[in-house]
Amino acid sequence: MGFLVYICPLKIHNAVYKENDRFSYRKILKQQPMPRKQVLSENDKKTLFNIPNAQEDIHARYVFSENDISIIRNNCRGSANRLGFAVLLSYMRFPGIVLPANADPDQMLLLYVSSQIGVAPSQWNNYGSAHETDFLAR
Repeated sequence: MGFLVYICPLKIHNAVYKENDRFSYRKILKQQPMPRKQVLSENDKKTLFNIPNAQEDIHARYVFSENDISIIRNNCRGSANRLGFAVLLSYMRFPGIVLPANADPDQMLLLYVSSQIGVAPSQWNNYGSAHETDFLAR
């Protein structure tokens, strides 16, 4: 009889086995996963992942370089797609998240990004609503 430690993504399992016995991983997978430890409070998450309110902070975090503007203008067809790409790029850079589908961006961020690329902020409503985009997303 021996003592063996199995390490898997769910838990560290201790199992006692005999030399001829087979250990089934099905037993491990049927057990409940360990609860995740919450490191940040909800207030901390809001502080980390919210868009800044001050104009200086928005300018510091979301200014596009000439290379960025060139990529946005040359690789995106239509003003709605240019604005959508620029807003998503901004969210990916800070706070490092992907804007959920059908979510509206922060208005100050939308105004700042649209002024940089020369597209009306109202074009956000047209982003992703074209027939081709719906077809490709399925």
